[in-house]
This record gives sequence, C-alpha cells and structure tokens, in this order.
Amino acid sequence: MSRPSRLLFDGDVLRYEIGAVCQSMEPMFDTMVVKPHSEARVREAVDAMVERVVHATDVESFEIFLSGSTNFRYDVAVTNPYKGQRLKSAKPYHWSTVGQILREDYGAHTVHGAEADDVLSIFGRQDPDNTVCASRDKDIRIVPCWHYAWKCGDKQPEIPVHRVTELGQIGFAQYPSGGYKLVGNGLKFFYAQILAGDDIDNYKGCPRIGPKAAADLLCNCNSEHELWEATYWAYHRKLGPEEGLRLLIENAQLAWLLDDAEVTHDANDIYISPKRLWQPPSPIPTGFSNGGLPWA
Repeated sequence: MSRPSRLLFDGDVLRYEIGAVCQSMEPMFDTMVVKPHSEARVREAVDAMVERVVHATDVESFEIFLSGSTNFRYDVAVTNPYKGQRLKSAKPYHWSTVGQILREDYGAHTVHGAEADDVLSIFGRQDPDNTVCASRDKDIRIVPCWHYAWKCGDKQPEIPVHRVTELGQIGFAQYPSGGYKLVGNGLKFFYAQILAGDDIDNYKGCPRIGPKAAADLLCNCNSEHELWEATYWAYHRKLGPEEGLRLLIENAQLAWLLDDAEVTHDANDIYISPKRLWQPPSPIPTGFSNGGLPWA
C-alpha cells in the first residue's frame, strides 16, 4: 500500500505544547514567576516542529488548521458545559503567538463553527488513502485514514504513520499512579469514549463505567451495530430508556467528529455548518440480543 502524500496538521495541539515549553519559571523576590521566551525562540520552536512532522510523514503537501472561537458543540452540551474545565484554566503565555506564527508563516486555516479536528475528519474521510492526520489529540483517532503522532516529552512516544480502519480496536492502559485510560482507534474507540466520558471535553459518560469497563464491554464487538447495541444497553441499564438514550446521544454528538458538513472557504478562514449530527446507526433495540442475553 502506497504512503499518503497529503498531511492535515492539527495546529491546536501546537498552541498548547509549544506555548507551554516556550516559558520558564524564575524566582522574583520570594516567589516564582513565569518568564515567557522571546518571539524569535517561539518561531524557532514552531519551525522545528513543522519540519519534524513533515519529514516524519514524508508527504508532498501539508495544511495546518486552528480552531476559532465558535463551535456547534457549545449548543449540543446541555448536561455540562462543553470543555467547561478548560475554560477555567489559563492558556500558555505564547498560545496566541504560536497561532499567529502558524497563520502568518504557514497560511494556517482558522476553523469557525466547529473544531480543527472536524475539518481533519471531513477532509480525511474524503480521501483516506492519500491523507495522513497529524495530531496528539486522541479524538482524531476515530477517523479511518492514515495517522501520525509526534513525541511529546518522555511519557508520550512517537506513533509512526499508521492506518486506522473503520471498526478500529479498543483496549486500556493503567496509569502508574492508578486508574485507567482508553487505548485504541476507529469506531470502537468512539463508542468507548461515549461510555467512559472525557474529562477534557467535560462530558461524563455512562455512570459507573470507566475506561477499563468500556474497553472490556466493546473489545469483542465485530460491527458498528454490535457496538451501538452494547452501548445502548449499558446506558439503558444505568439510567433507564429515556434518560439513557438522551444522554447517550448528547455524548455521542459531542464525541463524534463531523463527516458531513457544508464547508465554506474565505481566504484562510473555513466556516463549518454541520448538515447532520451523529444519530444512532440502527433502530433503538427493543429486546435483548446475542441469544437473549443483555449486552450490559
């Protein structure tokens, strides 16, 4: 199978990663204060990272995407504010500087109405054999195309260019301090996120189902129909048919990256209007499946 020639680069991650490392803590009187690095050093860091990713993916062309301030998910999230936790945390000092450099030096696109990941998803699905999505954001892993993730620190190794299938895979890993995280991609990872929730995006998932339980529940599913039924019955069991379905759909619409939207270009601005949000892939189950046994 030939390697992809087009790279779609998630610039949002760079704003946080490079913004965070391009500053230092220095003593001032009896306290420590943040001292940001110079803009020249920030530009060097941006150039080095872009060159590194382009070289690692061995592509012929690349585009960088940044999220703007508007996002349809803010209206979808009624149970908890979307990314409510992050809204309370301070961005790195050079967060805006990195974005400005990406726009001025690399022609980065600003995405309005959705997230940069949504554009990667839309474009990646249009030409999956020829597209590689570069990001460290776990959400993009549900998109069936080529993927690459660069190394970040000592605990997040590089993940070389690899292909994600539609169904994907799911598992879990344990943190050294305890607790678990989801590991996987494709539809299995998407449905596991719906079950386990996402602290960063601030949706809570199905009550009392964490990453390990979600992965165990879905790992042997062989189709999206089976993934959907397993997820539905888990919510049904915990919350009942009405509230369970309501919360499941809300969480799924927050987690799903768009695959169908009206895309309008205006210079380096991209405006996204979803044509449809996620909906169940098959009718609501009315009885137990798999030989009369419930999924959950």
